[in-house]
Amino acid sequence: MRDPYSVLGVKRSAGQEEIKAAWRSLAKAVHPDQNHDDPLATVRFTEAGRAYDLLRDPDKRSRYDRQQREAEMRRMEQMRRQQAERKARSEPPRAGNEDAEDMIARIFGVDSR
Repeated sequence: MRDPYSVLGVKRSAGQEEIKAAWRSLAKAVHPDQNHDDPLATVRFTEAGRAYDLLRDPDKRSRYDRQQREAEMRRMEQMRRQQAERKARSEPPRAGNEDAEDMIARIFGVDSR
């Protein structure tokens, strides 16, 4: 299921009245009886109903929001690990006793001696 907030077109901070109004408006617009020529009207109407079902119940809504935050945290952590792995693979090993002249020679490929 798509994000119920985007299905209804409301912000995550929307109150119950705003969610209800958005659902009513959307349900009228996509109702299959109003859209005889649209084969996807039933699908959109059902999706709107499911989104409203989830967001109108405070318990379901809080569980959904918590799961979304946890999933986002996992994605962010995975991205950090991947970035650290890429960085570790791309960095050449550092020499511990490298002086300035050796560093310049290594970086620019020029032997200063």
